[in-house]
Amino acid sequence: MSFSLQHLTCIRPVIFPIWHRPYVLLFEQILYDIMVKEVIPQFPEAHQASWREQAESWRLPLWDRARNGHVPDLAKYPTIQQQRHQAFHQPRYSASL
Repeated sequence: MSFSLQHLTCIRPVIFPIWHRPYVLLFEQILYDIMVKEVIPQFPEAHQASWREQAESWRLPLWDRARNGHVPDLAKYPTIQQQRHQAFHQPRYSASL
């Protein structure tokens, strides 16, 4: 008997919501803990309260391709300038969709 991944496509949409949202929430919580415990303490004490306030309302960005079919403008730049004025490589710039 042969088996194909095509048979799983009808199952995937049903299972996806069950695990995806809890996974995203856990991932957000881990990133929040890293922000609060490791990143924010590296800033000058005068700025830490502001960063902590921002961390409280931070959520992982959602890119809903069904709503808007174009690539976000931020993903179109080869580098992104941070607030600390350090440029870093943008991995989505060279990715194809």
